[in-house]
Formats: sequence, C-alpha cells, structure tokens
Amino acid sequence: MDLIRLERRDHARSLADLVYATYGLTFHRDWLYDPDKMLALNASGDIVSVVAVEGGQVKGHLALIRPHFDVEDSQGPVVSANVRECGLSIVHPDVRAQGLQAGLALRLSQEAWRLGVRGAILRCVTHHTWSQRSALSMGGTPVALLVGSIPRWVSYDHDDPMEREPLSTVVTWVPVHGAPGVSALARPQAMDWIDASMAPTREDRVRPPAAALLPDESELTATWCGSRRLAQVHVTTVGHDLVDRLADTCRWLIGGHIAHVTVMLPGDQRIVSELHDDLSSLGLFPAGWLPGYLSGGRDALVYQALAWSDLDPDRIHVVGERAQQIRDGVLGGWRRSKMFDPMGAPRKGRVSVKVAS
Repeated sequence: MDLIRLERRDHARSLADLVYATYGLTFHRDWLYDPDKMLALNASGDIVSVVAVEGGQVKGHLALIRPHFDVEDSQGPVVSANVRECGLSIVHPDVRAQGLQAGLALRLSQEAWRLGVRGAILRCVTHHTWSQRSALSMGGTPVALLVGSIPRWVSYDHDDPMEREPLSTVVTWVPVHGAPGVSALARPQAMDWIDASMAPTREDRVRPPAAALLPDESELTATWCGSRRLAQVHVTTVGHDLVDRLADTCRWLIGGHIAHVTVMLPGDQRIVSELHDDLSSLGLFPAGWLPGYLSGGRDALVYQALAWSDLDPDRIHVVGERAQQIRDGVLGGWRRSKMFDPMGAPRKGRVSVKVAS
C-alpha cells in the first residue's frame, strides 16, 4: 500500500467515496466530499493530506490542517502560521486494525518536519481511548479537555444509532520543531493542574509582566458551525471591556442554540489570569491551554461554555496521569459553573462574527 500526498483528482474522488462509506453525509468538513476543493486546499497549504492507496483506491487518509485558516481579524489571521492540527483520520472498514493509521501518522510526521511546524494538535475522543493512546505514542502530551464538544448526530459506522450523548475530546500537543527562547503564559491559580503538561512541550515558559496600559476595547472574532451547534471565540486584543464583550458574545451564541463555545484567550496577557472568577460567573469554565496557537506564536488559555444537559462525566475516559489531572480540573470547573445561569437569554451586543462551514 502506497502512502503518498494527495495530488491527483482520481485519488481525491476516491477519498470522497471513502468518507461517504465511513460517515455517510454526516461529516462536518463538507469539503471532503468535493475533490476539486480538497485539491485546492492542499495546493494552498491550508491542508496537507496523506492518503493510503491500494489498487488505485484510497483506503485511508490523515491530514495536517492549518487551524481556522478562514478566520481573520483586522490584523490578519488569528491563528499562528506554524501550528497545525492533525486530524481527518479515516480508514476503510476493511483495513482497520492493521496498523494503517500508524503508517499514515509516520508519513505525515515527515511532512510536518519538512514544513518546519512548531507542533501539531490532535483532538482525541474520550468514549474510547484508542486515539489517545495513538497520540501519546507519537510523543504527544494532553493540554486540554473540551467537554461535550462533538454532537452525536455525527455518526460512525460502529456507533449505537440510539446514542445521543455528546462526545468530549482530549486535546493533545505533539511538539515537532518547538520554539526558541522563552514563552509567556499567564496561568490562573485555579488552573494549576496545567503545570504538568508544560514540561513535555520542551519549551520554557514564564509568567508575563503586567501590562502598563490596556486599550478600552477588546477585539475578538466568533465563528460557528450551525449543523454541529459549536462555536469558537478568538480573543486577539484584551481591553477593559473583555468580560462584557465575552458575556454579550457567549449569550448571543448560546441564545442562538449553540451548544458548546470554546474561548481562546491570549496567554501572554497577565490580566487574563486575574479574570478567572469573572469568567466563571459568566458560566465559562477552564479547558486548558494550547502552545503557540495564536498569531505571533502566543500560547492560548482556553475556556469553554456548555449548554448540553445530557452529559455523563463518568463516560469521559482518559489515559495517563497528566490527562487525569486535566480531567479532574476541567470537570471541577464545569460543576462550579453550573451554579450560574448567565447564558439563558440572547442579548444584543457588538459581536464580530463569521459563519464557519
């Protein structure tokens, strides 16, 4: 079986058939069903796809994705240029449990090294531990837990069709080239459980200095996928109005039937670590952090809001002591956030928005 870059249209066409055979039409990245779009995204570098081909047919796929390559603010892209997500793992049912995913991961790691990326992010589901173990075998370390971040109308061929509880994901960081020098990360005291995940990144971090002056206005960008009821808020500039802006934005999203909101805050701003109680009063609770995720290579401190009511935390399974510390810290924050009910009604406010397909 050949493990090669996706460059030919017949392979892109076969990949679309593989996605359909595995997910039907429920996969949220609908451009996977469009051969020409897939080839264009690979040509631009927004996606780097590796496919397993046998007899002219694509049997597996794995990709490096430029996170939120379609999201920009007034200063340009909000996500760092040298961070990638590793995902879109698809293996044909006929060749599963034969080491194909590991082979694709090894081939893709060669591409990551060639591209000079700082590191890769993997999102591993928690209703089983296979993908988590695979990520750990690649040298990954867990850095965040997104609770209830995948709705169950995204179906897999081996799933119980009656299952409706949303899935949670452990976010794992796999260092590739790393970053020189020292990074700044403002860690709230209530999130000391993330300390254990810092050393394996092989990068030095210090507490940032206090900002002399903050601007009056924050800048943030909200994107959402209505079919999955998920949204992300990227904060690129922290101003005096940050808490009010996040309150308006998250209420607007939750009021619009979004079920999970992820908030990315710039970790190099000390004021962010001092707003933990204010964010908790909004119903936001910690998820963890992402190394070098934001533009300029800044770490992101990650919070989340959850509107699901049918979530059973006992079904969130993680692997290893570091992941367990993150799980305990995140679920503790989630339970405390349930004491507040700030997201009940949508409110008018200044919201910078862009719909994500």
